[in-house]
Amino acid sequence: MTAATPILTVIAGSNGSGKSTFTRYTQETLGVPVIDPDLEARIIRPDAPETAAIAGGKQALLRARSYLANNESFAVETTLSGNTYLKMMTQAKQKGWQVALLNE
Repeated sequence: MTAATPILTVIAGSNGSGKSTFTRYTQETLGVPVIDPDLEARIIRPDAPETAAIAGGKQALLRARSYLANNESFAVETTLSGNTYLKMMTQAKQKGWQVALLNE
């Protein structure tokens, strides 16, 4: 029996577009861990998450890279304002992953 092809699901949209709301209602359906940089920032600095946005983004990226390296499906919320997750999508495709882009 072969393992299922891993899937990278990218939930993209501008700030305030509803990415987290969408994720909250579909996380069970997705059935994979969802990486949310804003949530990572709230974990790092619950009293002032806005001051931990960069650290939260770095933590989210570390988690994403770990899932990718271990061939474990995951989803990530992003604004796609940089090219980090675009590169990750390319890497995943090169490794034979399925890549789904959901644009909010």
